[in-house]
Amino acid sequence: MQRQGKVVHRAEVEAEKRAIIRSDTQDLLVIQREGNFTFRCVDCLYNPTVCLKSFVTPCIAHGENAEEIGLGEKSRHTLLCLLSPLWYGSSHSVGKAKTIYRQNNTIPGLVSDDNCLGCIVPCLLIAQLRNELNERQREESWVKQAINEGQSISRD
Repeated sequence: MQRQGKVVHRAEVEAEKRAIIRSDTQDLLVIQREGNFTFRCVDCLYNPTVCLKSFVTPCIAHGENAEEIGLGEKSRHTLLCLLSPLWYGSSHSVGKAKTIYRQNNTIPGLVSDDNCLGCIVPCLLIAQLRNELNERQREESWVKQAINEGQSISRD
């Protein structure tokens, strides 16, 4: 293949297409999610496995959420959670994780609300965030599949 006088390899063209699809997917998902959480804090039982994990092993569940959001390594947050007396340090971290997710997805709300919920019901907050992250992964895979198949996607 030639493009503007240069020889372009098939692998480069495919990589360029994948980059465009990733960019389009992220743009569509941000527009779609803008404004609200998909799950409320009390919707923990939407996925019973997530709910059980957040109540039985909250430190591990929070570490996974924090790593996926980009707050650092899973082990660091898990260790902070385990070593923090009465969840003081980790409850702030749980609230911070929700705040970061809120900011990344342009969801309105107060940092103070996230931190208060992190102190009062951290397990529910961990479950809410995990459900949101799982839903985002499902949406991304659906959008990527639709784009790869050449379907048009519109917001209803």
